[in-house]
Amino acid sequence: MSASLGVAIAPKDGQCTNDLIMHADLAMYRANESLPRILP
Repeated sequence: MSASLGVAIAPKDGQCTNDLIMHADLAMYRANESLPRILP
């Protein structure tokens, strides 16, 4: 089991809530892609 977190910082990543959520979501997906895939 693992956990990934996406972080967005205003104002660099956006001014409004929707922009910040979108950038945080993209950061989380990038973090997930960087994890090694290990099958049991």
